[in-house]
Amino acid sequence: KNKAVQSSYAPGSIFKVVTYGAALNEKLIKPDEQFGCGNGVIEVGKHKFTDSHCGRAISFTKAFATSSNIGAIKTGLKVGKDRFSEYIRQFGFGEETGIELPAEMRGLVRPKEKWQGDSLASMSIGYEIGVTALQTASSFATIANDGVRVRPHIIKEIRSSDGKVISTTKPEQITVVSAQVAHDLRQMMREVVVRGTGKEASLNGYTSAGKTGTAWKYDPKIKRVSGSKYVSSFIGFAPAENPSIVIAVVLDEPQGALRNGGQVSAPIFREIAEQILPELGVPSDIVIEDQDTAVQEVMGEPDAQITSTVNLDRADSTQTVESKTVEKLKKKPTQGTEKKIEKEKTVLSKPPMHAKPEKDKSLSKEKNQTKQIVPGKKAPKSDIKNKSSNERMRVVN
Repeated sequence: KNKAVQSSYAPGSIFKVVTYGAALNEKLIKPDEQFGCGNGVIEVGKHKFTDSHCGRAISFTKAFATSSNIGAIKTGLKVGKDRFSEYIRQFGFGEETGIELPAEMRGLVRPKEKWQGDSLASMSIGYEIGVTALQTASSFATIANDGVRVRPHIIKEIRSSDGKVISTTKPEQITVVSAQVAHDLRQMMREVVVRGTGKEASLNGYTSAGKTGTAWKYDPKIKRVSGSKYVSSFIGFAPAENPSIVIAVVLDEPQGALRNGGQVSAPIFREIAEQILPELGVPSDIVIEDQDTAVQEVMGEPDAQITSTVNLDRADSTQTVESKTVEKLKKKPTQGTEKKIEKEKTVLSKPPMHAKPEKDKSLSKEKNQTKQIVPGKKAPKSDIKNKSSNERMRVVN
């Protein structure tokens, strides 16, 4: 089973990219705008949400970087049910991507008419929705690609036995958010890596950006979300302002003391990116002035012609899942291919009452510190004892 396209899961905080993207595109918020947190408590419908990242006031950028649930909920409520539902579809959730792989799932997105009183709040932080790893990679590629969603494909062209080109894939392009909004989101996602929950995704020689996610899993035995079972993820791209690759790392029920996406998935993103970027010949975007000066990040102008072909490999297992989806970015105009869908039962779950957002233990140790990495010197690796390699879906260039 190819879990990159044949399994769906609650995305948790990585879905906040959709929430903030919708609000920014509708000009409802500004990245540096301050908002009140209500001392870390908000009640929507009959559900009370709490988090420890929100005090009296905070900027939307900081709320995103620290993965504040209240920040995302307040943002989602500003967007409203009708517009939020439309942006979910525009980002590609609830439908097949059209990639040439069998039995692709479309995920689970309920019609807005069936949402409950607290559904908008729950969906704003990645609950009550089911997504695939490829869908999340595609949505982040949209931000990397200046707001244009390009349908992923693994077939570039079809040739006859004598080498004649019979057909060429022309990927469909859909503008989801403006280029300026995509730029703002990339900056906010950069803050996740520099000062937020994704510090373990910092790279040697390259800037990176992304979002962490940690979602409680639904337990059918107790008929509610479990306090001990998680789906932990990190979706990101590099270089941060001129991306060449998007990588999605999803861990199903990671074992061990560390379980949050920033702790277990972000280091895997780092390992993959540090191998792939040099192999692709991507130049470093971190410049050293001299031996005694700090590392300076050079954030170039977005490249209008960055890539979008997806290559996937997979290995099967029956235990912990480690999904790795890498998408090379490429702007090309797609011919979809109809697929037979394999049915999979997925339960849409709400976050537990008094839900706390993911916490990165490194935050308490590295407050206001920016990891500085010098090309040629090995960055310290995290001790990932709970990293599972039972099942991997990797990209091979």
